[in-house]
Amino acid sequence: METQQLKHSYSRAVYSGLVTFFLLFFITQFLNYKIYQKSEEEEYQRTVNESISITSRLQSSLNYSLSATKSLAFLIQENGVPDNFEFIAEGLLQANQYIDAIQLVQGGVITNVFPIKGNESVIGYDILADTLVNREAFEAIEKRELYFAGPINLRQGGVAVIGRLPIFIDDDFFGFSAVIIKIPTLLEAAGINLNSSRYDYMLSKINRNTEVEEFFISTSDFEIDSDVVKSSILVGEWTLYVKPKLPNTIFNSLPFAILGFLFSIIGAVFIWYVSKQPIELKHLVEEKSNQILQQEQKYRALLENGTDGIVVLNAEGNPVYVTPSVEHILGYSKEEAFNLNLFELMHPDDVEKIKGIMVKVLESPGIPIKGFPGRTKHKNGTWRYLDATVTNMIHDPSIGGIVDNFRDVT
Repeated sequence: METQQLKHSYSRAVYSGLVTFFLLFFITQFLNYKIYQKSEEEEYQRTVNESISITSRLQSSLNYSLSATKSLAFLIQENGVPDNFEFIAEGLLQANQYIDAIQLVQGGVITNVFPIKGNESVIGYDILADTLVNREAFEAIEKRELYFAGPINLRQGGVAVIGRLPIFIDDDFFGFSAVIIKIPTLLEAAGINLNSSRYDYMLSKINRNTEVEEFFISTSDFEIDSDVVKSSILVGEWTLYVKPKLPNTIFNSLPFAILGFLFSIIGAVFIWYVSKQPIELKHLVEEKSNQILQQEQKYRALLENGTDGIVVLNAEGNPVYVTPSVEHILGYSKEEAFNLNLFELMHPDDVEKIKGIMVKVLESPGIPIKGFPGRTKHKNGTWRYLDATVTNMIHDPSIGGIVDNFRDVT
């Protein structure tokens, strides 16, 4: 029965530990989830800020292109095609670091370009006659504003976007003032680092010939998902995609998740340990109590079955404890012995000596005092010589009397 109770108590301690673990784990992981959410919001906001920053730089760079094309268009509208085109174009390039070349297109034919070196092959090229690229040129004419075409594979090599501003003289189409921005220059202007360890980037544009979105600047393995921030670049009608390469939200929350798990384990072990202490203490007390009881039973058995008699007397000499061996020595049963008085059993000639010894005993607590062989009356009327050792143990709460240890020496 006790074993079952002990097992049940230990089971309750284990149950308390498990409940504590799951409770702490739920609380810590809930807090960790809140940290994750907060971190995710901050990560998204940083990505938004990065997207806004790139968009702003691109818009600014493209506005420089608008300024350059308008300046050239104004000169042509006022004075016709300048003889010093190279000089004017060089000045415009120096004022706009994110432009790689300037073109003058009369009708649809490229007549002038600066710098000429490396661009000789485009002189005489009719862009309006090329069905692969003319759609965006016609759209610029229709809108009568700067329109960026591309990205285009240049005849002279490389990939670039071309901004064309239609020029009208007396409301008649004259041609285009155009700027060429190569992709590396565009990336530099936008501040896009394709080797960034923090973000992935992608630029796209709707192809006016196919009406399909084409992606022309992209880091490897770019996937459009929930982490992507999308923004529009109005001047070029492009779409910018930005997303974190490896979101920090996981790394920010992972240590808290691990700490929460460890804290839950520690808390559960602590509660289990505390819960089982009373059980173990009770078990220990019961074990010690059983040991004491066994020892007491052992000593009692030795006392009750020994040849010597033991009587515990109060201060008046009346027995308060008697061993069964008294019956063997003096013939009185234990019940009869409780009704006897020490001095009534003593031989009249020995009473005074016994009283003197008792006085000495009372004055010497805890000290065994040897008595002389005094004569004590047997139940059958005979006298027996008893050798006794008497100790005052009245002060000991476990005994509370005078211990008379005696044996028959008749």
